Amino acid sequence: MKIGFYLRDFSNGGVEMMTLRSAVELQQRGFDVVIIVNSNAGEMASLFIQYFEVISLNLPRDMRTLKGVGSLLKAPLKLKLVCMSEKIKFLVSSKEQVNLINVFANSFLYSGTKSICYRHVPLDDSAGKDYGLFTHIMYKTVLRKADLLVGVSCKIVEQLKKKVGGSVRCEFIPNPVITEDLLEKSNDTGFAKEFLAWDGIRLLVVGRLTYQKGIDVLLNSLSQVRDDVGLFIIGEGESKEELTELSIKLGLGDRVFFLGFDENPYKYMRQADIFVLPSRYEGMPTVLIEAVYLNGSCLAANCPTGPEEIVVMCGSGELFKVSDYDDLRDKIESQIERGKSIDFKPGGASPFTVKASVDQLLYCLNKV
Repeated sequence: MKIGFYLRDFSNGGVEMMTLRSAVELQQRGFDVVIIVNSNAGEMASLFIQYFEVISLNLPRDMRTLKGVGSLLKAPLKLKLVCMSEKIKFLVSSKEQVNLINVFANSFLYSGTKSICYRHVPLDDSAGKDYGLFTHIMYKTVLRKADLLVGVSCKIVEQLKKKVGGSVRCEFIPNPVITEDLLEKSNDTGFAKEFLAWDGIRLLVVGRLTYQKGIDVLLNSLSQVRDDVGLFIIGEGESKEELTELSIKLGLGDRVFFLGFDENPYKYMRQADIFVLPSRYEGMPTVLIEAVYLNGSCLAANCPTGPEEIVVMCGSGELFKVSDYDDLRDKIESQIERGKSIDFKPGGASPFTVKASVDQLLYCLNKV
């Protein structure tokens, strides 16, 4: 049985990493796996090419240009021909642009391939720019024709069912987050000098520096807690300058450290006193799953989807109200007072292992 994975490109993102992990696991189990992309550009291209046959449709990465719109109209036919020539039984896609092309090619143009479409973020206004009128219309009209719609959280599945109606198959499949080498990576000792030099409580945030991630909320809360609490931020993004200015304005210039991108944030997750996810919205946040797995002291905003399910399923972590400075401040102070649990052992059982995720994917495919 041949299974295809369809991506826009090889950008260095969470969806691309989840795709790579699932595809590698399937290949190791003996399945024939092929990767299809609109464009073979992107930072992760070499990783995919190392393991798989990669077929590019040679489409522009940006479909919003006039040339891109023309290519978008041709894409379903191109994809259909690839699916037929490769005899792909299931084609798995994520993100709306490729989901739409997947459904048009395989459900409307009848290629014989089953279309499997993932949704990684909420399907309501809490998702900000990741949800709007266009997305609403597409799920009501086109994406409801997919052979299987997948939500990476149970609440996203509920939203999908409400949006597309009861006749459409919708299933929960957890993201393949926990890998066999995660614990090994967390044992690394190559820390930034600022992290090693800090003699007080170390809070940690890992993620893109954008409005969605709510780091401004954490900065406002941090300004209300004791001075020996420092914040270490791993990641880059469009809001870095704005967040830097806010930290200075709040008098936190010597307590907030922007460490930039680090390909191994897991060592920080394990050693931090408290990991914080202050996001305004999430789907099923990978970094929280990793942090809960490696560190028992985690705080997360109770977004409409994601964090609550992780805390319940993993039996670790604590929630605070979204964008509530005071509640987050109180939770930080409470965590500091309790200290890290001496009973917590990194690497416990998790429903978010690659094996568990792929087991569920295959179970769902067998029912399509």
